[in-house]
Amino acid sequence: MPKTTKIKVGLRIIKTSIAAFICFLLSYFREIYNPFYSVISAILCMQKDIKGSKEVSINRILGTLMGGVYGLLILLAFNYSPFNIHKLVEYFINSLALIPLIFITVKIKRPDTTELACVVFLSIVISYRGNTADTALLYAINRMIDTIIGIMVSLLINWIPFLNKQHLPKNKENTET
Repeated sequence: MPKTTKIKVGLRIIKTSIAAFICFLLSYFREIYNPFYSVISAILCMQKDIKGSKEVSINRILGTLMGGVYGLLILLAFNYSPFNIHKLVEYFINSLALIPLIFITVKIKRPDTTELACVVFLSIVISYRGNTADTALLYAINRMIDTIIGIMVSLLINWIPFLNKQHLPKNKENTET
C-alpha cells in the first residue's frame, strides 16, 4: 500500500492568507485599483513570529522609502528633461540607476534593504504612465503607502496573540509552513 503524505496547513500560511485579505479590503475601501503592492508586501514580510516580522519590516520600510524617493527623483528627471527620451534609453538609465541605489544600501550598512529598495524603485519607474511632476509625486507616494500598508498589516497579524505559535497551548501541534 502506498504511503500517503499528510499535508498540514501551518499558522504562517493562515496568517499570510489573512494578511492578504486585509490588504485587499484596505485597497477596496481606499479605492485603489490595484492592491498588488500591499498584498505582495504583506506576503514578503510575514514571518513565523512578531520578532521576525519586526526585523524584516524595519528593513522593508527603509527599502521602500529609499526606493520610492529614488524612483520619484528619476521620474522627475525624466519629466523635466528637455529631450524626448527613447524607451530603450530610459531602460538603460533605469538599469544604471540601480548601481547607486544598491551602493547606498550597502554603504549605510543596510544590505537587507537592497532588494526591496530596487523592487520599489523599479515598480515606480516602470509602471508610471503619467507625464507631469504632480502625478509622478502622487504615484510614488501611493506606491510607498501601499507597500507600507502591507508591511503594517503583516506586523499586525503577527502581533495578534492567538495567531502566534508561542501563545498556542503546549499540547497543540503546529507547523510553521
